[in-house]
Amino acid sequence: MLQPRIEVPIAEHSNACTYAQLGLAVWRADRSKQEAFDDWLFSFIRPPGTNEAREQAIRLIGTNALAKAIQDPWIDRQIQQDIRIYHTNYLRYRQGQLPQLIIGTNLFSGTLRNIQDLYRLLSAQLGLPLPEAPQVKH
Repeated sequence: MLQPRIEVPIAEHSNACTYAQLGLAVWRADRSKQEAFDDWLFSFIRPPGTNEAREQAIRLIGTNALAKAIQDPWIDRQIQQDIRIYHTNYLRYRQGQLPQLIIGTNLFSGTLRNIQDLYRLLSAQLGLPLPEAPQVKH
């Protein structure tokens, strides 16, 4: 198993793999519940405890579905692959900033200021048309 190389631990990220495992298990068990799990998990200023996160997953998909999904080896493989990608990007670019968005061979890291910046990025990288700005009524 590949171990992540965390030089300066960040308390808010200390259980990231557990949260990822639970999120992927919810997605694997019932994709229609994934958004609700993510919305709940990211609604806190500080991450909830892992027991709370597990209880929320159970509320959404049930105890048996969670237990079965957690056993799926795909989940651990996916997390390990994500760690390898992050580690490779860190070694190559010396950037450990999250989130990381990979489009083709381009890596973008850090948060975007607003949705328009994301649209501009996607337009430039993928040739997608920019959505029209919403009309403001006076």
